[in-house]
Amino acid sequence: VTVTGTQTDANTSYNVPSGAVIKNGDNDVTSDYAISYGNGTLKVEKRAITITAENKESSYGEERKDLTYTITNPEAAGAMTDAAIAGELGISLNCAVTSETPVGPYSITVSYDTTNPNYTVTPVGGTYTVKKAAITMKAQNKEVEYDKAHHSLTFTAENLASDGVTRYYSTTDLSDAEWEREIRKLTSGNTSDKVTTTLPAYTEAGTYTVYCYGTRANY
Repeated sequence: VTVTGTQTDANTSYNVPSGAVIKNGDNDVTSDYAISYGNGTLKVEKRAITITAENKESSYGEERKDLTYTITNPEAAGAMTDAAIAGELGISLNCAVTSETPVGPYSITVSYDTTNPNYTVTPVGGTYTVKKAAITMKAQNKEVEYDKAHHSLTFTAENLASDGVTRYYSTTDLSDAEWEREIRKLTSGNTSDKVTTTLPAYTEAGTYTVYCYGTRANY
């Protein structure tokens, strides 16, 4: 019996038998039989896969990290590698983040050829997080002789092309959480006994330590 039929893409086709030959020993006795044929069904099911965008993060001002994804490809075998599937589906990732994007979370979406008949695709988006960049506030040590005048330190933001930094001062070495708590008091119209926006100045002889905390959008 000769059977013809082939199916590569997900779909259904027939296996068609023909040309049966019946022998009794070496003798061809096909003509002694009324042969009927029944077609078989060949069905190729769609492959179910999941494309998951991986989460990424960077600091404000940094170039966006490369976007990557994973393919959950059950029972992959032979030619069904992730690279082959990606080539068939034309998978790409989309995210609006640039080096100038403000601090916050942003969506990473998965795109692919939705017209491809051979896959059932579950796309899972990711999140790109832009974090605050760090500001380095540096004070220049100063030494002066007593002259009844007011003297204070100057703090500069080292890693910024332009300043625009709001400076807060304290004579107490505070943790980041303490700075943020006291600054919230000031920005909400309340007072703080630890932090001020006025740079401390001194007239009397002595050694003084002043701490500075800078804030700026995205930093």
